[in-house]
Amino acid sequence: MTTASGILESGQNTQVTVHVSSGGTPVSGATVDILASNGSLNPAT
Repeated sequence: MTTASGILESGQNTQVTVHVSSGGTPVSGATVDILASNGSLNPAT
């Protein structure tokens, strides 16, 4: 399960803080870029 919180503006990229639970190990404070146009999650590198 992945939860994300933040503000999305139409047609713009933004960053949100997400809490990712993977294999039972929560990764807190991971930052991802969300492309608002299609809502895809792209890891920030």
